[in-house]
Amino acid sequence: MQAELRSLRIQIRGRSSPRQVLSLREAARQLGIDRNRTLKALLASGQVRTVQVNGKKKIPASEVDRLAQHGFDTSRTVAKPRAPRRKAPATGIRSIEL
Repeated sequence: MQAELRSLRIQIRGRSSPRQVLSLREAARQLGIDRNRTLKALLASGQVRTVQVNGKKKIPASEVDRLAQHGFDTSRTVAKPRAPRRKAPATGIRSIEL
């Protein structure tokens, strides 16, 4: 985990965004993390500050820079349990008579 964070810091160092706020997609792309799992878990745990712009959730560029420099603690994120997959009823040929 530490090596992964170190490589992310090296990739992002010096790559500050000229924009003041970033969309969730842009922030996740700059950090090199998954938007739907990791970033949303960080948001839910309160580790990432957001602002509302025109009714949409945005992440300040300074927050992305802070995460890139100091990293984040994924052990504090709360993982939602997945619903069990339902097996689809079998469709198709059951037997072939010749």
